[in-house]
Amino acid sequence: REARRRRWKAYQVFDNTTLEAMAIQRPSTLEDLAAIRGMGPKRLSRFGEGLLALIDSFRERPPS
Repeated sequence: REARRRRWKAYQVFDNTTLEAMAIQRPSTLEDLAAIRGMGPKRLSRFGEGLLALIDSFRERPPS
C-alpha cells in the first residue's frame, strides 16, 4: 500500500529479504528494527513507527 501511495515500485520501499526478516524477528522497538538488514536511517525514520504498529497488531491476533 505504501508503494502505491507513493507511486513507487514495491521493492523501493522494502525488498523481500527485509520484509521476511521483519516477519520472522517481529521487532518491538526502533532499535530492534534498526538491526534488520535493509533498514537504514531514512527508512527507519520514514516507516519505523508505522511498521512497529503494524507488527504489534499481529501480536494481538490469536494464532490461526
